[in-house]
Amino acid sequence: MGKDIVGSTPFGEERPAAVDPTLNMKAFTGHQRDGENGLDYMLARYYSSSVGRFLSADPRGFHARTDEEQERFPENPQNWNAYAYALNNPLRFIDPDGQTEGSPENLKRRQQINETAKKQDGSDKWAVSKKKDEFQVGQNKCNKFVNDTTKDAGAKTEVTASDGSKRGPTAGEMADPGTDIPNWRPLAAGEKPEAGDIAAYKLPGGTAGATGHAGVMIDDGKGGVTNISAHSDKVSTVKGQFENNPNTTYRRYTGD
Repeated sequence: MGKDIVGSTPFGEERPAAVDPTLNMKAFTGHQRDGENGLDYMLARYYSSSVGRFLSADPRGFHARTDEEQERFPENPQNWNAYAYALNNPLRFIDPDGQTEGSPENLKRRQQINETAKKQDGSDKWAVSKKKDEFQVGQNKCNKFVNDTTKDAGAKTEVTASDGSKRGPTAGEMADPGTDIPNWRPLAAGEKPEAGDIAAYKLPGGTAGATGHAGVMIDDGKGGVTNISAHSDKVSTVKGQFENNPNTTYRRYTGD
């Protein structure tokens, strides 16, 4: 008889049950668990549920990197611990990808993305009939709108091409959770999008020459979120265009 994961402690240790094993190796917070060493792969680094710690330091550094920043968080010594999981408080927090998120600087940057996108409402700069940088007349420019918005907000979206060069991702690449966009993580199932996140879904067979459609989630001024994206004639909101599509992938900025 094998053991199947039917639950876990707050730090992820298994609560075994005497049942046949399954092929599903997803365990703590939905991450992949290595059947040989018992470590959880959390995208940016490995986590050990037996010790409740990451096995390497946060690749983005401490939660508060400078003395000035640390003075803002004197009450929480876990800000200095680059190996701690969820500020050592897993009953309240989760860590979706092993990187620091939610610092004041990170939240400020996400708000800048939100505000930068909102300012373009009604703009025809990314219209199909207009040339915009390397995008020619006749090209859809929804991904260009997202790439320009995030760049202007200091949270650039880019991918590495096969020749090693950097470029902005296509809408289809944004919609693929497997696409590596540094400092941008795909939201996990059940996570709700917030203002400053980006959204994208694929279009079947490259509809109208486009790989997909992409946009930015913004606040609706009423305590909720809506979307904004570049369409054929202008930048505008289309209610539910991403929210009602089950194939939408959302990404959140994890940098400062």
